[in-house]
Formats: sequence, C-alpha cells, structure tokens
Amino acid sequence: MKTWLLLFVLCAALLPAGLVQAWPATGINEILRTFGPATPVPPEWDGIWETTDSIFTCTGGLQVVSTGNDTLCGGKEIPAPGGIDYICTGTADATTVHLTCTYEYDAFPDCHASSVTEVDGTLTGDTYYFVMMNNTTFSGTGFGCDLLPPQCSIIHSHGTRTGPAPIDYCATATLPATWGVIKALYR
Repeated sequence: MKTWLLLFVLCAALLPAGLVQAWPATGINEILRTFGPATPVPPEWDGIWETTDSIFTCTGGLQVVSTGNDTLCGGKEIPAPGGIDYICTGTADATTVHLTCTYEYDAFPDCHASSVTEVDGTLTGDTYYFVMMNNTTFSGTGFGCDLLPPQCSIIHSHGTRTGPAPIDYCATATLPATWGVIKALYR
C-alpha cells in the first residue's frame, strides 16, 4: 500500500511540473502574455502563424515535437494568463524578446517548486525563432518531495506567418442593443 501511495504522490507532483515546463511551448500568444495584461500585440506580429515547437532535456535529448497554429491580432491586448503568479524582467520590442521569468507553486503539500524560464527570441519578416530554457527545483518536507529531481527543458519554437489575421477574428465583439438600452446604461 505504501508503494502505491508513493507512486501516486510522485505522479501527482510531476504532472504540475510538466505542465508548467510546457507552458512556454503553447504558442507565441503565451510568450507575449508575459509583457503584462494591458500590452497590445505589436503590429509586426499580426497574422496567422504555423508553429513548430521542439522540447529537449537540457542534456540534449528530444522529448517531443508539436505543431500548431496561432493567430495574433495587431493592436489587440492579450489577457494575462491565470493560475501562475510569475515575475518577468527583461526587454522586448517589435523584433526581439529577452526575458527572465520566475514563478513558484506547490507541487503537493509541503513540497515547493521554484522555476526560472529564460526566453530569447527574434522576429525577422514573416518568421520567428524563440529559445526558452526552464529550470525547476523542488524543496520541502512533504512525503516524496526529496525524491523529485531538478527538471530542466529547452524549447525551440519556430513560426512562419501564413497570412494576415482575419478581420472577423480580430473584431471586438459586442452585444446587440437598442438605443434605449444604451441610453439607460449611461444615465
């Protein structure tokens, strides 16, 4: 019974750590979210992007390759991500990003995880390339916490713009209302 419990606790601990380490690979949208909740997407990033993310261990072993699409609307704000309290410092402009983000969470009771992610990327015309390195360490007195090894991953993200962002996708949605309802709202 104790072996089953230890296996369950270790799997439960590694799942959040894996999700947090995979966070940067979810798309360029996620990287741009780190700039803050009120930061609009630079017009240079507008468009539909085909992406390929390759996740490696820090020793060079390939873990997974994923492809997808991401749509960014120039001038629109990206809402801040939820669930993770992080602090990012660094520089970013329309063509380069250099950030260091730190965040912490509890993997399970009495087992604290600390993560640092370094992001470096460039946009050149209709292509971008980002390298994100994530290191996570565990500490605490929780059962099995001392068995969790430090985790390190490197993500190489490539994107190619395939076209402009659709106007309908980027339009601000509003609810239909009569003139009387609108006047009532502003009295």
